[in-house]
Amino acid sequence: MAKYFFIIGAQRCGTTFLAENLRAHPKIRMASPMRPEPKYFLNDPNSISIRHYRSHFFADAKTTDVCGEKSTTYIERVDAARKIVLLIPDAKFIVVLRDPVERAISNYWFSKKNGFENRTMAEALAPGAEKIVRTDFSSASPYDYLERGVYKNFLDDYANVVDIGDNLWIVQYERLISHPVQTFREIFDYLDIDRNPSFDVTGVLNSASRDKVIEINLENSLYEYFHDHNLALETSYRVDLDLWAQNSKK
Repeated sequence: MAKYFFIIGAQRCGTTFLAENLRAHPKIRMASPMRPEPKYFLNDPNSISIRHYRSHFFADAKTTDVCGEKSTTYIERVDAARKIVLLIPDAKFIVVLRDPVERAISNYWFSKKNGFENRTMAEALAPGAEKIVRTDFSSASPYDYLERGVYKNFLDDYANVVDIGDNLWIVQYERLISHPVQTFREIFDYLDIDRNPSFDVTGVLNSASRDKVIEINLENSLYEYFHDHNLALETSYRVDLDLWAQNSKK
């Protein structure tokens, strides 16, 4: 029987880059399309089944293949995790975390690029600003710039459903792009799949253009906002804050 893994987020953290490079492995099959993302396990529980999931996304997969799905909304919807483990008890999850300030800025420009955002960056990235805009048109709000970066809240929810470490692997974006070969080797080991001897990291990050340089006062306020959240994340999940400290010293 095929194995399954899920890249569950976070948004604007290099998940597309990760998924595209994993797709290059001869034993890995990734659900298509990448955009819009499959989000299969956001459906009503009565309408999903492992048979339908396999036939819809992985009809050509062999029993020896490893099947993956990238749906970044899943990290914010622990109910998706419950549905997954109910149907696929040995499913594995991958979370990619990025400096939450850099992630928030990238999220802002992505929303701007796609016509969702008309506010200035200072207005949009102010604490509580996400609560004053309509968000019911999307499975995940395009405006949760700050809340989406409080990663510990999401990981705590997932820890009640899966074993962090054994069935959920945390990758930091900064290490993924600075040491990609070693990071991908660790991911292959986590997925219990042979390392591809000819594997070479390719492609570009799904970046969003930025029109202006962020004001230093706004950047400092964002780092202050995430400071305690990041310390709690480090304590609970051993995230290397030194990788993010480099950005805070710019």
